[in-house]
Amino acid sequence: MVYTNMRKVATKKNYKILVDKDKRTFVDGKLYFPLGSYMNSITDLDINNFTGSPFNLMVSYPMLDKKQLDYVYTKSNGQIRVINNFSPAVTYSKDNAVLEEKLNWAKARIEEWKTSNGLFGYYMADEPGVSILPSLSAATWAIRDNDENHIAWPAVNQRFILGKLKEGFDVVGIPDYPVQTFDDLQSVWIVAEQGRKRMGNTRAMWNIPQIFDWTVYNKTEKLDWSKEFAPTEVQLKNMVYQTIVGGAMGIIYYDYSEVVTMDYKAKFTTEWEKIKKVTKELKDNYVDIIYSNAKTNKGYKLPLFTGVNKDNYLGWRMFRKNNKDYILIVNVRNVATTYKFTKPSTATLKKIDGKSTYTDTNNVITIALQAMDVMWFEGTDTNFTSDESKYSTPNIKSEFVEANAIDNEDLGDFPELPTTPEDPSNPPINDQSDATYGIIVVVLAFAALLIL
Repeated sequence: MVYTNMRKVATKKNYKILVDKDKRTFVDGKLYFPLGSYMNSITDLDINNFTGSPFNLMVSYPMLDKKQLDYVYTKSNGQIRVINNFSPAVTYSKDNAVLEEKLNWAKARIEEWKTSNGLFGYYMADEPGVSILPSLSAATWAIRDNDENHIAWPAVNQRFILGKLKEGFDVVGIPDYPVQTFDDLQSVWIVAEQGRKRMGNTRAMWNIPQIFDWTVYNKTEKLDWSKEFAPTEVQLKNMVYQTIVGGAMGIIYYDYSEVVTMDYKAKFTTEWEKIKKVTKELKDNYVDIIYSNAKTNKGYKLPLFTGVNKDNYLGWRMFRKNNKDYILIVNVRNVATTYKFTKPSTATLKKIDGKSTYTDTNNVITIALQAMDVMWFEGTDTNFTSDESKYSTPNIKSEFVEANAIDNEDLGDFPELPTTPEDPSNPPINDQSDATYGIIVVVLAFAALLIL
């Protein structure tokens, strides 16, 4: 069973930032594909690195005040906005006095930040458990009631609780890491696919691929550090498109600051160019296709490869734009495989991305799919038309770097970050007090697969 809570508003609202029923993001009425990264700190150098890049967002762990939010936006010539740390607004406490205190704090911050051009949204919580829902939901409704122009976005790593937790946010990011100790990265796609289904496809996902060498945490975790390294370009591209075939409509990397920290092992300049290259390819070539909500062509018959038999993990997703069909196929494993699907007899098909080869025999497409390959097909079917005038499918490639010229010569240095004292009534939001719930659901899900 999937449910959601709704409220009826007295009048229709005009939202500055909006996520529509097709999970697409709009800013000032224009389609906007979120591309960002977590930041442990923000300096002038960081802002300069983002300016002119494919990115348009930062998720700030440090809580920025309005002056700092404005600074990021102005310094980047209007390109970069911030999803600002809002986690002190939520708590696991059930004490009404604590909940009221949190809500009052939330409303004060909303009033302070909401007029900043640099604010994109509120970072609600970092890997919360389900018992935080009452407070999370209250904080999100405080945003909706007092600042209709910005979104509430948490990172939720326990995908099996998303069916309940979805009532506490507008959009969600699903992380899956560390991943580099494994030959296969299919879990990135699995958590996206399963998380989306748990929410009944009712919330947009801006998912969270790992971009750095996990060795940065070698003093706090026990892993075989000899196997840890920064994702290769092939791995990074594979993870990005795994999230897309899983249903993601935005990408927030984790995280830029750790890439900087790991410069001693993997040069930051090299890693940053790699990250920008993969992201720019997505932005320039595919986001306008991904954001098209035109009716897709059901004449293509693509088998579902769900991994039930443990060797056929494969993700695919179809799109249609400008009277052309687009098929994204991602081998989510580091193992070559063969995949077959059927195209309409009236369709012609060509590969526009990917290293794998394919044959077309009597409209049966057989792909010799290389390990971890990402393939895009473009098709034209003379027997299928969709009335695209009913759909909004503008080209949005340039939305990321076109910005109004802003005079930022006299801004000075980035305003000093404030220190936020620890609040004993507000335990860390990555508390795993509800982890047992996820484990139980995993066991039940596995048992169900065995029965099937």
